[in-house]
Amino acid sequence: MNWEEVGAIGQILGSLAVFVTIGFLAIQVRHSETESQRAMERIRRERGQQFLTLATDERLAAIHVKANKALGGMTAPYFVAASKELGLTEVEAYSLFLEQLARWNLHAYSILDVDELRPRDRAQLDRGLDSTWSEPAFRFWYQHLKTTLHANAVRYVDNLLAHSSTP
Repeated sequence: MNWEEVGAIGQILGSLAVFVTIGFLAIQVRHSETESQRAMERIRRERGQQFLTLATDERLAAIHVKANKALGGMTAPYFVAASKELGLTEVEAYSLFLEQLARWNLHAYSILDVDELRPRDRAQLDRGLDSTWSEPAFRFWYQHLKTTLHANAVRYVDNLLAHSSTP
């Protein structure tokens, strides 16, 4: 065997090593993407749970209402409308506000990452939004507050609702 043959065998082995390395990297990238998606799902659940914990604490809602009254009252359009149109007390309106805000934030964080979602996760998000939107209390909240919410998330929801069967 001469040096040319040894060189050719070396090139073949080098090429095979490159293919093995590329295959290994492809597997690592796939595992990394899967782990990243799991981490995003975990974060969304944790955020939602944190907001819901705040929203269901009546004592905390009463403290907020008391503080707001002491500082000039709850005059934001949502609270005025919730009291007049829905007949809610200030504490009930504040609790409902927080609960709806928690639900919105749970969806909004997913919407902002929508391009990172797998197709089935995006479909699940869309079904969840459609289900949430079907509740009159959420629609009331959304209509009063949508100008203050993240514009990209509002656009996504409005587009989804334009193509939805939910009124």
